Amino acid sequence: KGMDGKDLIHMLQGWGNLIIPSSARKEESKRKLKICDTCPARNGYMCGDCGCVLVAKASSDSNCPRNKW
Repeated sequence: KGMDGKDLIHMLQGWGNLIIPSSARKEESKRKLKICDTCPARNGYMCGDCGCVLVAKASSDSNCPRNKW
């Protein structure tokens, strides 16, 4: 599929949340990344389905393209 405009907005939000994280956001991001660790679409530090950097995607309000979170 690749990244679209909405994905880009979520990626920017995610990077911002990584710079100035809340404790709740950190915990939610950890939870999401644990799910990503077992996903067959994971391609290193990227999501193979949408092309997003996982650490930023997990720190945003974005949804998983496979509806895992």
